[in-house]
Amino acid sequence: MSMEPSEYIASLANRLCQGKEETNKIETSFKYLKSKLFEHFVDRISAVEIFGSFARGTALPQSIDEMSDVGVLVVFKKNDLQPATFIKHLKEFADKIYPRSNVEADHPAILVELFHVRFELVPAYWHKEWLSAAELKIPAPRDKDVRWITSEPEKLRSQIEEFNLGRRTLLRSLIRLIKHYNVFIGRPYESYQLEQLVLLKEYRATTVWEAYLEFVKFLDAERVSGERARFINNLKWMTENTILLSQRKMNGYIEPEFQKFLPLVS
Repeated sequence: MSMEPSEYIASLANRLCQGKEETNKIETSFKYLKSKLFEHFVDRISAVEIFGSFARGTALPQSIDEMSDVGVLVVFKKNDLQPATFIKHLKEFADKIYPRSNVEADHPAILVELFHVRFELVPAYWHKEWLSAAELKIPAPRDKDVRWITSEPEKLRSQIEEFNLGRRTLLRSLIRLIKHYNVFIGRPYESYQLEQLVLLKEYRATTVWEAYLEFVKFLDAERVSGERARFINNLKWMTENTILLSQRKMNGYIEPEFQKFLPLVS
């Protein structure tokens, strides 16, 4: 089928949204998980909340990104244990409640697959010092010298929510497009890092194609190296090829060119 680059990108962006069936399944599974967490830990926890790309509306469907999971903050009332012990307790909970599910310890979290939905359980607590605002703490990665680090799960979501509905929709579509490319070439960027990168720029675009072009132009391969430089260079090169094909009225070749780095999905 012959189409312009803008048509291809718009069509792909529409297909990268999580469908109602998938979001309903996630929300239903989360409600069950939340009830079981409170039942198990009773008054030791104060909140169980979804965070991450699903909460921001930037997650890819699991059919496209099989490694995607739903982040869940399990907020404990007291920081009376080491991070590893909190993680151990979450694993004991998961093994007990879901004995037939796939449960993995993946510091600083526990991965639980429930009804074909992967949940990432992250222990957290609120830290408050005199004359300072409370900070949410989560376990630090193993390569850090500290045990706990500050987390701002609402920061990126707030950046997106600052815009009007049309602009929010545009940014979410762009983020999912770039995530799709990232997954396709082997994930040189962490999902959260990629969202941060997309939101570094201010966009004048009114369509997904225009926003995509602005982002590709904004990228600078000289600021990174290795797989991330290849990520940028390939994206720029392939995009230039599709534009050139359009300028030469060779529209029949546009879709095959896009399929090399941003394949259409069903």
